[in-house]
Amino acid sequence: LLMTHPAVAKAMLRTLDQRIRETQASTTSDATDEPPLRRSQMFRAQNLGLSELISTMSFLQQVELFKELETPELANLAGIAQEVPVLEGDTLFKEGDVGESLYLVCSGTIAIDVGGREVARLARGACLGEMALISGLPRSASANAVEAGKLLRIGSDDFTSLIEARPEIAIALLRTFAHRLRRASRRAR
Repeated sequence: LLMTHPAVAKAMLRTLDQRIRETQASTTSDATDEPPLRRSQMFRAQNLGLSELISTMSFLQQVELFKELETPELANLAGIAQEVPVLEGDTLFKEGDVGESLYLVCSGTIAIDVGGREVARLARGACLGEMALISGLPRSASANAVEAGKLLRIGSDDFTSLIEARPEIAIALLRTFAHRLRRASRRAR
């Protein structure tokens, strides 16, 4: 069903996202007035060299969210991922911002803050920002670089098109969200 009806997969992702948000509701704060991020450029693959494409695909295969994808899906994903350098102190997004992209940490360290309190530090292979991107709800946390590095950014429109074309990615997201919901539920007890 999920493979043949991407709309069902998207609805399940939204439901899981909402449950995670409800579980974490006690730690959220009010929205900010920061402007939304720019949209990603469509299909960066046209400008990628073969070695860069292979390198990006190899990295994506190590990311929990995408490790079950086959080579064609990884190539499609690598094609829409935009490399973003970050410096110490850079803000990727703030709690309450519109979610227009997700990020994958290639190098460096990103701090995640909810309500002004640091709740996590993310390093190589981590994915952030996908919940707001999928649900269409405001960001549930802020993300700041605490160590310079490199990220891959995937824009909302590109990601939505890719999920509709490749339901396998939606299924991988469902698995990841289910694991997060279980962890959040355990912590809430």
